[in-house]
Amino acid sequence: MLSIMKKVKKIFVLLVMVLLVKNVHAECGYETQAKLNSEAATIKAIYEEQIGEFDSSFSCNDGQGECEGYNYFKISILNLSKNFTINVKSKNFNKSFSYSDVKDGVVSFDLNDIMETHTFTFDVYPSTETTCPKKKIRTFYLTTPRYNEFYDFGFCQDNPEFYLCEKYVTFENMEITDFMDKFQEYEDKKKQDEIENNIPAAKAIIKIEDTASYAQYQGEIDEGKTYIGIFSGLFIFIAVLSVITTMTRVVKKQRVQIDTLKALGFSNRRIVFHYMGYG
Repeated sequence: MLSIMKKVKKIFVLLVMVLLVKNVHAECGYETQAKLNSEAATIKAIYEEQIGEFDSSFSCNDGQGECEGYNYFKISILNLSKNFTINVKSKNFNKSFSYSDVKDGVVSFDLNDIMETHTFTFDVYPSTETTCPKKKIRTFYLTTPRYNEFYDFGFCQDNPEFYLCEKYVTFENMEITDFMDKFQEYEDKKKQDEIENNIPAAKAIIKIEDTASYAQYQGEIDEGKTYIGIFSGLFIFIAVLSVITTMTRVVKKQRVQIDTLKALGFSNRRIVFHYMGYG
């Protein structure tokens, strides 16, 4: 009998818990869920470069000088309220944060490995402060760059604007030979741009008459004008000579006809005009 009562008691407790859970989840209606989604959309993460100090026992430069400190990234999660918990994951990191971890309005943690790029995944869940079940509401990502090993090179210090010389980069590691090839291309283009930008300052105004090509063409034109006069006169002289010779022969052959015309009363002037027109 006692065992039956215990079983009934357990069943009763389970029923009460199921009813309570259903009642709690029933309160997470559409409006509550929409409000949580809107609030979760404001949560974001940023990274900032920080300089840490070495412990006093740490020795730098073989103990001959003071340590300048080391660089690291501070990852900050903003706008995390009591309604949410957030799980952060990366290759070597997995940790959950809640509103109790918030200090001065942010949740932060340090990333000391800055020699590689890291991609963090942030999964946002409703907290126990809400009436909604723990179901993922939102996921967002943050990728931190890596320290550029070429940044400290002298030619990078002289050309900080070159994209491969930035202090932090996201591209994969490259061989020094590949880097130098790209840097040489950049310098060649830079020099070419400087030359092109300085061309306007080197411009000079030159008259067209002073150019060699114009002088050459003008000389050919003047020479052509001389030839035109000579050949034109020669052609006219030959034409006139031909006409005179031809008409002389015609007049000599037609002496009888000319005498007949004179006998008929034609004047010399009219006869001359007739043969000139014929010529």
